[in-house]
Amino acid sequence: MEDKLFLNKLLKAMSLCLVAALILSLTQILFKKKQDRNQELEIKNTILKTAGFECKNSQEIEIKFKKYITYSIFNLKDFSKLKDTKNLPLFMQAQSYELKKAINSKHSFKDEVFYNNKVPLYIPVYEVKSNNTIIFPIYGQGLWSQIFAFISIDKKDNHIKSLIFYEQQETPGLGAQIADDKWQKKWQKKLIYDSNKNFNFRISKEKSDKKTAPFQVDAISGATITSNGVHNMIKYWFRKDSLYYKILQGELKLNE
Repeated sequence: MEDKLFLNKLLKAMSLCLVAALILSLTQILFKKKQDRNQELEIKNTILKTAGFECKNSQEIEIKFKKYITYSIFNLKDFSKLKDTKNLPLFMQAQSYELKKAINSKHSFKDEVFYNNKVPLYIPVYEVKSNNTIIFPIYGQGLWSQIFAFISIDKKDNHIKSLIFYEQQETPGLGAQIADDKWQKKWQKKLIYDSNKNFNFRISKEKSDKKTAPFQVDAISGATITSNGVHNMIKYWFRKDSLYYKILQGELKLNE
């Protein structure tokens, strides 16, 4: 009798534990979905801001993104464009197994390792409809952390329209100024390439002159390593043998 009573209590306790575990798992799944959804909206909103659109709420974000933004996904190893993107997320960060080494490397863009556990990685490139604007996701290495941004560039003369850093953990008051509107606005209308299509953009503490002013953004005072990191990031993603260079020069087409 006592054994039966003990068994019933044990079964009840196990049932309660199972129910609690199921509730906890369901809660985590729902929370993860909500978290992913919020992150998606945040990224979409950042892309729209980079394109020059302001949104008041999530509904407006979805409407404007669908109306004004298109995208293509490219393989970073061979620059091929994916035809079937249904099973791929819209927002992917390309990652190298040694980001700092890769961005500071003098090797060819295609020589870099873009494989994680032998799985090829891809990156999306966004285009603003009827606006001659391409938005590129870029990332690099700052002083303390990886830094992530979107940069919009005019297709005609390759001048920078806007830049937004949306994730960074640099020193407050110093390197973290890369995320300040005041510093980001200095990028507007700057050119990446000269008339011979050579990379000529730079971030420098040196005083600019008539020759360098169209290509130069002033470095942040007291944040040399962060400034150098941003410069290396731009040079890496837009150098002559890069995917982004080939897109801007019309060698690779979007949305065709």
